Amino acid sequence: MDRVKVYTTDGTDLAPGKQVILEVDVWAWSGYTSDALDLYYAADASNPTWNFITTLAPSGAGAQTLRVNYTLPPSGGSTQAVRAAFRYMGSASACTGGSYDDRDDLAFAVMGASLPKVSSLTAGYFHNLKVSQDGTVRAWGMNNRGQLGNGMTTQSTTPVGVVGLDNVESVTTGEEHSLALKKDGTVWTWGYNSHGQLGDGTTTSRNTPVQVVGLTNVVAIAANKEHSLAVKQDGTVWAWGNNSAGQLGIGVTPPQYTPVQVAGLSGVTSVAAGGQFSLALKQDGTVWAWGDNVCGQLGDGTLTSRYTPVRVTSLTQATVLVADQYHSLTLKQDGTVWGWGCNYSGQLGDGSTTDRTTPVRVSGLSGITLIDTGSSHSLAVRNDGTAWAWGDNFAGQLGDGTTTSRTTPVQVPGFSGAVAVKAGGMHSVALKLDGSTWSWGYNYYGQLGNGSIFEQHSPVKVLLP
Repeated sequence: MDRVKVYTTDGTDLAPGKQVILEVDVWAWSGYTSDALDLYYAADASNPTWNFITTLAPSGAGAQTLRVNYTLPPSGGSTQAVRAAFRYMGSASACTGGSYDDRDDLAFAVMGASLPKVSSLTAGYFHNLKVSQDGTVRAWGMNNRGQLGNGMTTQSTTPVGVVGLDNVESVTTGEEHSLALKKDGTVWTWGYNSHGQLGDGTTTSRNTPVQVVGLTNVVAIAANKEHSLAVKQDGTVWAWGNNSAGQLGIGVTPPQYTPVQVAGLSGVTSVAAGGQFSLALKQDGTVWAWGDNVCGQLGDGTLTSRYTPVRVTSLTQATVLVADQYHSLTLKQDGTVWGWGCNYSGQLGDGSTTDRTTPVRVSGLSGITLIDTGSSHSLAVRNDGTAWAWGDNFAGQLGDGTTTSRTTPVQVPGFSGAVAVKAGGMHSVALKLDGSTWSWGYNYYGQLGNGSIFEQHSPVKVLLP
């Protein structure tokens, strides 16, 4: 390869969400029919995750220019990147290394670098959290256990401030409790604490944040029904709360009121929490699971619950991992989505309602940048900023204007510029490139944040300041 170039189709500056042309000059061998050019993009060049764009084939031997159109990711860093991998025979891989292979990366600045952070938004079963630009947190929806963190236990149909929190990096939610990761690597929690899921050494519920005991240098957090997870800077995983199904991964069943290290895991970059199970994504792109396995949500080909981590079968090159009550999803490096576990509402997106004990591909999705799971529905964002949904649609949580459940993905009509989507119990929220937050679905507790309690079958704007 001689040259890699990225430029916009309309001659304007490179910016998130813009249509661009990726152009590569190559020299093909005389046996050019065995040559292939694999193209990838990374939304953040400082911490690249390579997402597959396409494979191009030379038209003949010798020098030539190959090009393809793609859309710059709407979310990521101020510097994005592309990778061109020219190979002789073999199969597509971002890290191919054959004797005749060549690989070049191009990093480039994008305008409008003040992008909304994906981790700044989260959806719980009936409540939501969002990190403001100043590092404080707003919350709305159900508050019977103090999960909004505003010192009260009354629900709110519009966002209210979480008391005493600042310098927050990311947030996540359990069913009735909430977590925040601060920039100093500490974790703070509030809400229901029946099984010690707040990690403060007690079972006392809190309506304002308390610090998780003895936990520092944290880089990622997750939570679900009654347990919580954290990844430390050293790649270890820590867990606390309910352990009735082995979801803490420590080989015993008593609940833990402060964090304990998950057995035998290292090199972990992120975690996901299901209803009574847990997942971890390792640096090598493999996924590991433990806890309840009633319908195959551990992905190991069995229905056997596990008290310590087991590897998800035949899954590699995973980049994003999410889970909810009884199903799991992962986004792979090539932009495809795979799911396993319960499928009674079509939440695995494979065109059926058959439970799966090993990963199956979500039908018809490519170019995906982000995913999330709700109680029995699933969501995705494509690299063109569109949002897609499938599974249960009882309250309009798919956002397609109907209450018809779907076993394959449907596009959320008229919704563009999506940066992130988050799935709650029976509602969905989304973050747009312009920083605005939108929601749809069930709204009895005000979880749509639009000042009402009426469900919405299409997106409405959350009333954030």
